[in-house]
Amino acid sequence: MDRILNGPRETTAEQRAHAFENARVGPALDPLLGKVATSPTRITDADFEVARAAGFGEDQLFELVIASAVGQTTRMYDAALAALEEASG
Repeated sequence: MDRILNGPRETTAEQRAHAFENARVGPALDPLLGKVATSPTRITDADFEVARAAGFGEDQLFELVIASAVGQTTRMYDAALAALEEASG
């Protein structure tokens, strides 16, 4: 996770942190990253086109999509662990 969030990349650490937390990154990216986190089957080419039209390159989009996906997976994992602890506790 540290490498995803803090390593040298094409995007800023702040952008990756916002994507990881499913927080606002910017109007061109929010629809895409929101779908990555909550409904990935609804992502379309148009979502990527909006981000590209705003000036984001392929490497930048890859980094932010990965940060968003890992963030959501981490939240789901933490919630599952908490539920297990509560059920056994």
